[in-house]
Amino acid sequence: MDLDEIKAMLTKFRKKCMDETKANLEMIENTDFGVFPEDESLKCYFKCVFEKFHMMDKDGKIKYNLLKKVIPDAYQEIGNEMIDSCTHIDSEDKCEKTFMFMKCMYNVNPWVSRVKSTVLRIECRDRGRLFTKERFLLPFSRHILRRSRRKITMCESFERTS
Repeated sequence: MDLDEIKAMLTKFRKKCMDETKANLEMIENTDFGVFPEDESLKCYFKCVFEKFHMMDKDGKIKYNLLKKVIPDAYQEIGNEMIDSCTHIDSEDKCEKTFMFMKCMYNVNPWVSRVKSTVLRIECRDRGRLFTKERFLLPFSRHILRRSRRKITMCESFERTS
């Protein structure tokens, strides 16, 4: 599943879940900037989206491995790191659990949702074979940039895309 497919599905589910939970768009979009009001409709909106994406089972268990599988390749490293940092979140209430999980994901890396990122396409040659790898880079994430720079030095060519 690529990023465009995920966005299309999210748009479809967003409308349905907003209708079901009565959460408003402004409140949902404000979570991209770290505003997570203690609002039951917002909490249940996140639960609704998780259930529609089949990322939460009927017992309220978040399917972390499945969640990791739908992350586009360019975002895998940062996405997996964020998910792994938030697997400790637990609550009997499904709405509360998904709300706390989303809040945790934001707190682990707030830049992901609000800063335009760079996808670095790296082409490497090894024993005559060409390998292409995409990496998601955040402008303020030195850790990821440092790791990616090491990989770039081993490559013959690369190009940046936005």
